[in-house]
Amino acid sequence: MRPKLHILLLSFVYSPNLGGVETHLDDLVSYLTQRHYYVSVITYQPLLSNKNAPIIEKRKNAEIHRLPWFKFNLFHKLEKIPVLEVLYLVPVIALYSIYFILRYRKKVDVIQTHGFNMAIVGALLAALFRIPFTVNTHVCFAFQKTSVYARLLRTVLNASRNILVLTSSAKKELVKIGVRPPKISVYHYWVDQVFRPLDQRSSRRQLGWREHDRVVLFVGRLIKAKGIDILLRASGKFGKNTRLVIIGSGPLSQVVHEYASKNRAIQYVGEKSTKELPLYYAAADICIIPSAPPHGAYTEGIPRVMIESFSCGTPVIATHMGGLKDYVSPSVGRIVAATASSIARAIHDVTSDTSLLSHMRMSCVALSRSAFSRAANAEIIEDSLV
Repeated sequence: MRPKLHILLLSFVYSPNLGGVETHLDDLVSYLTQRHYYVSVITYQPLLSNKNAPIIEKRKNAEIHRLPWFKFNLFHKLEKIPVLEVLYLVPVIALYSIYFILRYRKKVDVIQTHGFNMAIVGALLAALFRIPFTVNTHVCFAFQKTSVYARLLRTVLNASRNILVLTSSAKKELVKIGVRPPKISVYHYWVDQVFRPLDQRSSRRQLGWREHDRVVLFVGRLIKAKGIDILLRASGKFGKNTRLVIIGSGPLSQVVHEYASKNRAIQYVGEKSTKELPLYYAAADICIIPSAPPHGAYTEGIPRVMIESFSCGTPVIATHMGGLKDYVSPSVGRIVAATASSIARAIHDVTSDTSLLSHMRMSCVALSRSAFSRAANAEIIEDSLV
């Protein structure tokens, strides 16, 4: 069957780098190609890890172009300074995208950009080649309306065909800086069907965990923005039967390893694949998302970890950041201040009440099915492209 459209997808992150956005993009490309679209992805070799992948990878109805670029943990160092972040991420992908369109003479029907830096590239390509572009965002925002960055974004976003955001509060922030409301729609990630409720006792036996421990699970990048340093401090306030299991990698991996070597209540298991994660969610009592307060224009969006946890029936304790507060209600978890004391207290209160945990587990699954289904959210993205 002839592809419906040729989509040029621009993102500075992509697999094999691990993260919520990267996994979502894999899911999205899989969905679009199954729907008979042709997708060309232009991205970087993983900037957030030491992994590497083929520079050009071909799949059925898709090809991924990964550009080599400087790492040195520069992304995390520059993300607090928007101008420098733009200079780091935008020029190389912009130049290669121009080359791609000219050299291969492929008819690109629409450009889908992920994040504001790639939206700048999309606006440039739209002006040069008269190709419409859309913008998918993956964070929440806290803009200064009169800042140079906010004015630049307003110009770029108003030039786009459609803008997708993760929460209604994110939409309000964009409207506040002058983005036209009809362009903006709210969408969510979805998760693979492997994320489903499993028996907790059986899951603990498979992992070798003790049945009566209170288990707190953290899954994510080991960076300060994810609040891992706050969580490690909170672990010193846990009760003697409470264990913290940490899954992930990142710049603070060595710090986590050192804490775990000194505290038997902390288990650091490194990275785990998508297929392995449901067993850990099912075996845990709660999932903790201790995102730290932002130091720039962006805050936590709707972490994929939250959706995975809900889909497995595991309640979430999260800090009062970004889109987390929009979905972590008392029926499925707790929202707390981003302090070690508040996190430790909430963990104790929730894990001490077995009947509350049982009720929360059922509510988590129901929320996942109603808000984070693939059918509804993938259709929103598809509609933005055609």
